[in-house]
Amino acid sequence: NDLTVSGTFSGTAVTRDYLPFGYNGSFVANTSGTIMKTVDGSTNGHGYVIPRSGTITAISASAINTLTSSVKATFTVLLNRANQASANVQLDAAVISNSEVLGSPVSFSAGDTIDTQVAIVGYAAGTLSNIALLVEVTT
Repeated sequence: NDLTVSGTFSGTAVTRDYLPFGYNGSFVANTSGTIMKTVDGSTNGHGYVIPRSGTITAISASAINTLTSSVKATFTVLLNRANQASANVQLDAAVISNSEVLGSPVSFSAGDTIDTQVAIVGYAAGTLSNIALLVEVTT
């Protein structure tokens, strides 16, 4: 009952990593383009500088959400601080968490920066606070 294997194995290993962002404060409705903080609570102006090329594959958000009416909070991943070819996830009024797996992952190169921001569109009562945001990348 011996097992014999011959030949070669080849392929590319994919590593899945997570970039944590957040905000330990609160926002009211009609807030636009506020940058989230990195893991140590800093807002350094560019987020994380990425050491290897890869793709953004998913984003998730959770928060204490007491916004009312038809207000939506949109969290956007910014590649090189541009709101282009980016990923986003929305929290509707009173929804506390959501995630989005990208059908078309967003590619990035070594040396690019990845950051996040929130925009809350509409006028209503309530706040969005204690935000945890996670960006999934593969390299």
